[in-house]
Amino acid sequence: MPVTRNARRFFKENSPGPNMCHATLPQPQSVAYSIYDGKWEENILKMMPSGKDFRNMDLVSEERYQDFEKDIESGLMFKADTLEALAEAVGMPADAFVEQVERYNSYCASGVDEEYSMPADQMYPVTEPPFYASRIRCGVLVVMYGVNVNSKAQVCDENDTPIEGLYAIGNCQGNFFTDSYPILVPGISHGRCVTFGRLVGQALAKGATL
Repeated sequence: MPVTRNARRFFKENSPGPNMCHATLPQPQSVAYSIYDGKWEENILKMMPSGKDFRNMDLVSEERYQDFEKDIESGLMFKADTLEALAEAVGMPADAFVEQVERYNSYCASGVDEEYSMPADQMYPVTEPPFYASRIRCGVLVVMYGVNVNSKAQVCDENDTPIEGLYAIGNCQGNFFTDSYPILVPGISHGRCVTFGRLVGQALAKGATL
């Protein structure tokens, strides 16, 4: 269950990574936490029966436990035996946090998520100590907007007039995405770096534009 520093659940748990980042950045201090309980090993394997993450690493392993301990020591993750203690460790209002957890647990019991319509088989109650809160960290894979370019990769001014001799390719190239980075298209970042770099280079070598 994701919560803000104000102990408010704020997005659907099965959202893809880019959506998580977009939802987290506007929150207070751009900080949020993923809340789960002592049955996390069992629950994560229900969600991902392969037992592997996107890097093909084991979801449950001694290495994973060691990473937990390192994150707890560094303050990226918190662990406590009660919900109140977990809220205090994170710096959230305890009453609001417990209320939010109880409301979420009620959705798990009824099978109906009244806030975000999570599928019933993907909701797991937060009831078994110890309780965990891990920092939701946003990573920028590409520059979503970049500088203003035209179809020839020429950088343009505020009037969309090309600036002579100035080009932008790859991740600094704007006007490529709208409001989300599509993670389902393999090579979309590296591919456009290589493709537009080659095309612009070939054109300039001939004294032309794309």
